[in-house]
Amino acid sequence: MIAKKKVYSGILTLCIVAIPMITYSQTAEITKSGSTWTTQIGGRSVYSGTRLGDAIRKAVSDLGSGTINIRNSGDLDGTITPRANQTFDFHENEMNGSGFSGFSAKHTNGITIRNFHLKNGKASMSFHGCSNLHFHNTVLLLNSGNGVRVDNDKYSRPARTTNLKVTGGIRIEGARGHAFETYHIEGIEIDRFIARNNAYCGLILNGSSNAKIGYINSYRSPASGGYAGFRTANSNGPNIVVDTLITVECGRGYFSVSKSRGTTIKYVNISGSTSHGMLIQNASDVHILGGVVWNNNCAEAIRFSTDPNSSGGYMDCKNNSIENVRIFDNRGANRKQTYGIRETSDGGRTGQNFIVNCDLRDAGSSKRNDLILEGSGSRATGTALTGDPAILDNEGRIIGATSVFKHNDTRVKPEVILNGRTLITTGFHGENVNVQLYDLKGNMIQKETFHSNGSHLISFGSMVPKGTFVLKVNDGTDIISRKLNIVK
Repeated sequence: MIAKKKVYSGILTLCIVAIPMITYSQTAEITKSGSTWTTQIGGRSVYSGTRLGDAIRKAVSDLGSGTINIRNSGDLDGTITPRANQTFDFHENEMNGSGFSGFSAKHTNGITIRNFHLKNGKASMSFHGCSNLHFHNTVLLLNSGNGVRVDNDKYSRPARTTNLKVTGGIRIEGARGHAFETYHIEGIEIDRFIARNNAYCGLILNGSSNAKIGYINSYRSPASGGYAGFRTANSNGPNIVVDTLITVECGRGYFSVSKSRGTTIKYVNISGSTSHGMLIQNASDVHILGGVVWNNNCAEAIRFSTDPNSSGGYMDCKNNSIENVRIFDNRGANRKQTYGIRETSDGGRTGQNFIVNCDLRDAGSSKRNDLILEGSGSRATGTALTGDPAILDNEGRIIGATSVFKHNDTRVKPEVILNGRTLITTGFHGENVNVQLYDLKGNMIQKETFHSNGSHLISFGSMVPKGTFVLKVNDGTDIISRKLNIVK
């Protein structure tokens, strides 16, 4: 008997399970031993030689995305052209740039340069059409060439370029052009920017929008001429916000021109400018919210104008404002400022500009020249001119002194007692605490010195009338002001 074979029939189902691919961002390590530079990626040596530039370029070509750590100081050479999503961390090692042609990239996103400290630099860092570009803790000490330029590759292959970030600060000295320039960048964040002795602008934003800048400090950038410590130009804006702008001995402190719009600067301290303290020309919606413009070496501390022949294009200079700013030149016979704020009508093109709560005592060569507004619809409110009392804000602060005084400091508590006596409670730690009383014209009425902390009673003499005064307390480090109403 032949046994029958069992036959099984059915459908075979093949199950394929998708296992996600795991990718790792690699790291390159560049180190120096003696005169030999070594590049390692994942523990594997890919370069050994005497040139730091070649060691970095080999890491760039072999790494792909990831971080390149440069662990020693050295001499850079040639050009470094980053690839997408690469981070260069120099760990604050000093780099000699006498043979370095700079960083340069086109249409390459996600580049980060960290802790890069360059001396004897002769070439720029240029990035064209590169979004998500990040500088962190950067120092460029140059003796030729430009500084940093970031643009949308406008002259070759324009591309929408976004998200430029500077964290931890950037300092640029000695550029033969602009220290830091942008063109057509959407979205800029800068923590701190410092420029020293650059031939053209300190920081210049062209055609860029949506910028938030914490601190700008420019010295002699440039030392003379029409460029500025901070310049917005070529249809720059809107939505440009700067917390603090400080310029010393620049051609202009701030210059907004060629159809720029939508810039707000919360605080300025501008001095020693050779062309203008601030020039707002062919610009709109520029708002200066506080600060001081003083002792500039030019005729006009602040100027509003429209120039239809401007090479960068023009728009009517309208809807701008200066608020809570102290403007003066206190150098007596050596004063240079002829005008505090000057606006010309320019054939009706300039107007509707506003001066609010500004102290212009001694801003110009005469009371008439403290403030000249010729444009239609322009007006000033709450403004003090030469011979007028000082202007105080709602907290008793003298306008324009916010960079010096710490007005909300609770270490000074004045309390008025009848018959012109004032109880001053101080919480300073200095051995000598000076207390000064000023009238609203800025004249010092009385001065006392305390040699200990605690409560001190001051009796103001019969020559001090009742009324509103400014009390200043100085311990050698901090100066604090308080409004004081004397009752008799």
